Amino acid sequence: MIVSRRGTVGAGAGRATGYISRLDLGPVVGWPPVPGTLNVRFDQPVRLGEPRWVVDSHRLWLAQVAHVPAAIIRWPWDRRVWSYELIGPVRFRDELGLADGHTINVHIWAGEGAIMPEGTIWVAKRSFATVVDGKKVMVKGGKTRVREGHQLLAENPDRFEPLTVHFDVEQTTAAPGERRKVTRKKTTVKQTDV
Repeated sequence: MIVSRRGTVGAGAGRATGYISRLDLGPVVGWPPVPGTLNVRFDQPVRLGEPRWVVDSHRLWLAQVAHVPAAIIRWPWDRRVWSYELIGPVRFRDELGLADGHTINVHIWAGEGAIMPEGTIWVAKRSFATVVDGKKVMVKGGKTRVREGHQLLAENPDRFEPLTVHFDVEQTTAAPGERRKVTRKKTTVKQTDV
């Protein structure tokens, strides 16, 4: 599940840099974290669920700020649900021109392993127009679907959500003629090889 939250960039004390360099997180997250974290205070609490990775009791969740991949890192002693620290392969402040007090959107892969299943299909949340390979493209909310890794999704992550399908699941019966209760099961559509 992707959680998108709006937050405000805050000042940090600089203590995290030493911790991060000692943890050697590059092989875990897939890119070498640069010194310095981005401190963000969200407009509403964020409950992340199970972390994607745990390194020396430090919990990490996959995230993204604009086009920059990131990871939220929680120190073992930290219990806040409003403020988080983000690490990335670049200095967020330099790459995105951020300063204390700037507002940003952070997309977090939270819950159930904290990572989207490979091959997930995404659907546009609302209609919008954009340009892909020099051509104007109209995306229709609730109708346009793309696969994980598609250019539209990479450039507009806040405009898509995982496609969910509801299947009717019937209750089994104990006796002939007994009425069955129908419940709805929610699932995420995944890519399959054809």
